[in-house]
Amino acid sequence: MWHHLAGHIETCDECRFDGSAYTVDDVSGTIRNLAAWAGHAMSGIDPADLNRRPAPATWSPAEYLRHIKRVVWSMAGLADLAIGGRGGSVDGAPPDDATAGDPPASIDVYREFVRLDEESRRLHRAWATATAEVRATTIAVNGEPADLAGIVRHAVHDATHHLADIGRGIVALGLGSPSATGRVDLIHASGGGVPKVAVPEATVGYRGLAGDRQATRRHHGRVWQALCLWSTEVIDTLAAEGHPVAPGSAGENLTLSGIDWSTLRPGARLLIGAPGNQGDGVLLETTAWAAPCRTLNDVFTDRDFRRIDVLRDRGASRLYAKVLRDGVVRSGDAVLVC
Repeated sequence: MWHHLAGHIETCDECRFDGSAYTVDDVSGTIRNLAAWAGHAMSGIDPADLNRRPAPATWSPAEYLRHIKRVVWSMAGLADLAIGGRGGSVDGAPPDDATAGDPPASIDVYREFVRLDEESRRLHRAWATATAEVRATTIAVNGEPADLAGIVRHAVHDATHHLADIGRGIVALGLGSPSATGRVDLIHASGGGVPKVAVPEATVGYRGLAGDRQATRRHHGRVWQALCLWSTEVIDTLAAEGHPVAPGSAGENLTLSGIDWSTLRPGARLLIGAPGNQGDGVLLETTAWAAPCRTLNDVFTDRDFRRIDVLRDRGASRLYAKVLRDGVVRSGDAVLVC
């Protein structure tokens, strides 16, 4: 069950979740960003389309959003029980999966998004304010022991797993990133901060490029932020506008060319290095647009780092990606958006 401190580590082969890899800060930062991630995944999609099922027995993106909200709400309730310090026992069962005979629900996407934001904030407050002693408090869930550390990691797993399902559902509906081919122009890494320095090749693993790290982990370095991707064409456009930007100066790990960046969105999968054989090569899945910060002031004229904010220009924003399959990336490698 969800007893993290007792060594009952939650893992998932499908989405590569590994509770042991999520530090206290990783858990906190992920919970805090769940609603933003959902907003990124569904941005620009008509609510009517979000209520369409890509297949009769597959939930619609809206149904997945409602499920995520319900799970976060449930885990926030369990967290409150654990924090109360009185122990306790809770029984329950997850919702049934979609079936072909189960008509898709008509869901108010905006309402569910607002509720997810509220419940995520509630769970984040519970986790962020709990002492180490409280995080070790055990309650019983369906007769099995669970602690706060395990409860919140289950919320992170379930939510991030199904946020990826939302992205894949949007792709299956024909509303995601179109198939495209490009190449890796440059690879960048650093011991912290920007600019990152070009390297000819790098090993890509669960947490990103070997030898690369962030100066601060408060807003960076989660598993779903393993790599930061950007576009050579976008950099060229910004430079033509007069901005002193160059590859690596905005902290991206991979600078890609040949892909229409305005069409790329969260939920896309990128196969690098083996486009003729999808069983090989590094496999990435884009998760969310990367929010720029003041560390990029010097990269932009008039210190206008928000020039690449997704809310201002989605086609210029960098994208985070998680790593679904490890490997080695080299400059010049082919990239397939699939």
